[in-house]
Amino acid sequence: MRRSTGLDAGESEAIILSDISGADLLLMDEVKGRQVAKQMGIQLMGTVGVLLIAYQEGYLKKEDILSCIDILKNSGRHIGNKLYDQLMQKLDLTQERLGERLGKSRAYIANTMRLLQLPRSVQDDIENGVISVGHGKVLAGLK
Repeated sequence: MRRSTGLDAGESEAIILSDISGADLLLMDEVKGRQVAKQMGIQLMGTVGVLLIAYQEGYLKKEDILSCIDILKNSGRHIGNKLYDQLMQKLDLTQERLGERLGKSRAYIANTMRLLQLPRSVQDDIENGVISVGHGKVLAGLK
């Protein structure tokens, strides 16, 4: 699988193990690995999703989640557009507060929220680099 997909050994093995064992869920953050697993019909969740569930179940507080997000961001992890929306909704954050924690401007967060209003196919095209974020902003303004 590694040669044909360009995945690292760890991602390949996790996907294969998940597929063979029929696991209900695969925890993975790496983009290429998520794309391959999704194509195989494997249910996915990433680190931020796990943190949000821990928050909902009462294991973590809002500040704990935000601290973890800071650590992820500072270690170079990418926080996807959908996750901005989930964080704002589940943690009841304003665009300004979320922007402060992620090192982004309020305008950046607002534009991201607008992109999430686009049809799923257009969002996928933006994520896959078929069209640019700038093009997405224009399309969002046409609605």
